[in-house]
Amino acid sequence: MRITLVVTVVLAAAVLAMASTGRTDRHALHPLPDFQTGGTLMLTVEIDCDGISVLQCTEKPSLRFGNKAYEARLPFHWTLVDAEGQVITSGGFNPGPMELDPKFRGTDGRVEGCQLIPASTAMNIKVPAVPFHEIRFTIRRDREFEPFGTAVVGEFPVRR
Repeated sequence: MRITLVVTVVLAAAVLAMASTGRTDRHALHPLPDFQTGGTLMLTVEIDCDGISVLQCTEKPSLRFGNKAYEARLPFHWTLVDAEGQVITSGGFNPGPMELDPKFRGTDGRVEGCQLIPASTAMNIKVPAVPFHEIRFTIRRDREFEPFGTAVVGEFPVRR
């Protein structure tokens, strides 16, 4: 009884918190249940002040994609879209501290104390191995998300 009450209170608080943000559906993340088959695609992306670009995609058929709960406050989001423009699913990721001010374009970044905040980085992100037409990236700026890159299937190499 106590566990049910706690879960109900936590869920109600989460719903109220989401409602109070005033987010519209176009900013909502679209998670799907865990994918039981199909595996995972590992996208290698490059991030800099000009946006996010996909460098390559590696199929990982034996790696089950777990669409775990993710923090809606992550600074970057990806959205898989079909050929008709319908959202399939979306998720978020955090590459860590980055300097995205265009004045640092082409440099190593900026120094903050004894830490270098890079102006560009490359990382891997996992997405489910489902058919999609394009992947759209957004970045959180204050409380809004802005477009930050798009890649259409066929524009990047796929390694099997």
